[in-house]
Amino acid sequence: MLIFSGNTVKWTAPEGQNIVKVINKSPSRFAIKIKSSDVETYTTCPVYDIIEADHTLNLVVVRKKAPMKDDKISISYLECEADDTDAAAVFKKPNLTPNVYIVTMKCITTSTER
Repeated sequence: MLIFSGNTVKWTAPEGQNIVKVINKSPSRFAIKIKSSDVETYTTCPVYDIIEADHTLNLVVVRKKAPMKDDKISISYLECEADDTDAAAVFKKPNLTPNVYIVTMKCITTSTER
């Protein structure tokens, strides 16, 4: 089971960087895949990764300068085998349905900016 540091990232400026912690407190390994509802504005590092048992991943979310509007990032994850080394390949395996966790990119504007 994965634990996430929150389901909302708040942005108070049109550009910047935030961290979403993905914590694996289980004895299993998990492959993750990140997607954004606005790939022109938000990038993440990593996009794919494997989180080892009892490890934490710092998912870096970068917001490029753009109009302030709410968006979403989805974190898909699947339990993977000990010999899996390519997270992207894990998601191509047949008959697997990933779990999905949604993080809202919440843009906070002042009343004069609206």
